[in-house]
Amino acid sequence: PSRAIISQGDSANIQVLTNLDVDNFRVTPGPDTLIFNDNFFVGPTENTIYQISAMDDFGCFASTMVEVIIDDFVPVFIPNVFTPNEDGVNDLFRLYARPRTVLSFSDFAIFNRWGAMVYHLEDTVSPEDTSWGWNGLAPNGKINEQDVYIYKVKVQLLDGRTVELAGDVLLLR
Repeated sequence: PSRAIISQGDSANIQVLTNLDVDNFRVTPGPDTLIFNDNFFVGPTENTIYQISAMDDFGCFASTMVEVIIDDFVPVFIPNVFTPNEDGVNDLFRLYARPRTVLSFSDFAIFNRWGAMVYHLEDTVSPEDTSWGWNGLAPNGKINEQDVYIYKVKVQLLDGRTVELAGDVLLLR
């Protein structure tokens, strides 16, 4: 393609089609050596325009450009409802991340409709850790009422960005 959009950490397949009789290509930016395949992958960490060029034995030259755009979408799933009724299903409100894109979650806080903080996890947790989250209890151990609560959390992405997400969740009893 002349333009490919990929997620951070993914790669794009580039296939070169030409009527020149060549067996190698130069890719810039890319390796200092020639590429001896008309089908290869690139995995940039930022938006990059690649120039692909080739020259045959007669000096005929062909060149094209391919733009690879990194989608900066934050790959996190945040449920909008949870049911902390101790049935073992959906008892914790927590975030879920796409593999190989999120490094950690931190400063996870829950507020009631009047702005009072009812839960706070300052620690940094890995997206693979399934033991963290809000169980619907207040800091004093009291059961919070069924209601809509506000959350905020910091997400550290593998690309170096830190994004703060906020929204609401329904505690359903």
